[in-house]
Amino acid sequence: MKRPGFFSLIKTALQRGLVARSALETNLFPPLALPIVFRPYRNEDYDVCLAIYRKNEPVRFPPGHVATFERFLKDEKKTCIVAELDSTVVAFGGLTLYAPDLAVLYYGLVSPEFQGLRIGSTLTLLRIAQMGPHPADTFILIFAVEPSMPFYRRFGFALAGTWKAENGKDYPIGLLRVTYHEMQRLKVALEQRGIRVRGDLVLHPSSDMTGEVVYGPNGPQFMFQRRDAPTE
Repeated sequence: MKRPGFFSLIKTALQRGLVARSALETNLFPPLALPIVFRPYRNEDYDVCLAIYRKNEPVRFPPGHVATFERFLKDEKKTCIVAELDSTVVAFGGLTLYAPDLAVLYYGLVSPEFQGLRIGSTLTLLRIAQMGPHPADTFILIFAVEPSMPFYRRFGFALAGTWKAENGKDYPIGLLRVTYHEMQRLKVALEQRGIRVRGDLVLHPSSDMTGEVVYGPNGPQFMFQRRDAPTE
């Protein structure tokens, strides 16, 4: 795959410095050059997605996490977008809603031989852009591992806590706050470039948790509750 040359890098730097209005928007440049088709996950994608996971597993996931990933693939009520190049799946990524203004990104993975070609960045932007119109800010969480955080920091994700994996170790949680106008500009930019999901993508809420963004004197707080938890 052809990598960007010197003048392309200069053009990208100027676009990011002069056109982009936020860290999120800098990732619109350079635009995706490959003829990638984004579509909803299908059951027949299971084997290739598992193979992509295995290729990324040594540096991207805690030991013993593969069983959780396989359950994710087998869950009929999931939101997952795959990226096809020449009818071959080369990347995929998931999204789960906890509230109209709160979502979590899952498993943004690109096959190693196609990394560095703007596929992963575009897929991240496309997943964020699936959030519906909201009059205030939208919040995106990512339960990551440390080697993945530099990638997500480029979009504006900040460290917001830790989560405990199957191996008992703590890993970083990233948080991105997207303003209403940022979201609108992102949606327009992707649509103008023809970057969209081909097919009917259903945004599934979490099957076991609900969430809520509560604004207080210290800023937004995130409240989660199990769906079967008793209410007072």
